[in-house]
Amino acid sequence: MGYNSSGSKHIDDFEYKSKIRSSIISAILFMILSNKVSYKILDIITSSISQSISVIDDEENPLFLGTIIMAVVIAIIVFVM
Repeated sequence: MGYNSSGSKHIDDFEYKSKIRSSIISAILFMILSNKVSYKILDIITSSISQSISVIDDEENPLFLGTIIMAVVIAIIVFVM
């Protein structure tokens, strides 16, 4: 599977490189966007849209909604790249 008529693995190599690239980008984005400062910035953005939305608690730990929003942000960035 993945071999063309000349027997090379061109298609499989492309898929493998694409998966590695996506994994590395996802890991880097997760490391950058999973810290408390990123959630604080997200809270400032969401509170400017609606005062009733909170993505961090009083101790600045992310709430479930904040985690979901950040996951969507990471997914969109990975999809665009």
